[in-house]
Amino acid sequence: MQEQIRGTDNRQFSEVDKFVAFHTEDKLADPVEVARKILASL
Repeated sequence: MQEQIRGTDNRQFSEVDKFVAFHTEDKLADPVEVARKILASL
């Protein structure tokens, strides 16, 4: 049961990580800009 839940969490986190990585690649310096981009694209 825990494996299943952890698997779901990992999938969610990996999607978020990929999304964040995609948005941070072009602008590593400023996390605030990254946060703005993420919020703007939601």
